[in-house]
Amino acid sequence: MAPQAYSKVVKAITSKKLKEPFTPIQAIKICRPKNPGTFRKIFASYRRGNPNGHAPLFIQLKDGTYKAIRPFKK
Repeated sequence: MAPQAYSKVVKAITSKKLKEPFTPIQAIKICRPKNPGTFRKIFASYRRGNPNGHAPLFIQLKDGTYKAIRPFKK
């Protein structure tokens, strides 16, 4: 799920439909995933410093919003 969700978020950012920083709810509204609950969890699971050891794709800011780590991964 993470690679598909990540590519949707990157596409939304690069097309300027999703502005950073963003909340998971904003990303869900723009990306319209099939499984919004699972999609929402990828931000915390793939943030920098996540406890799961996943490769970080996002940075979580102090206010709880997210930014994608650059350069974008392919």
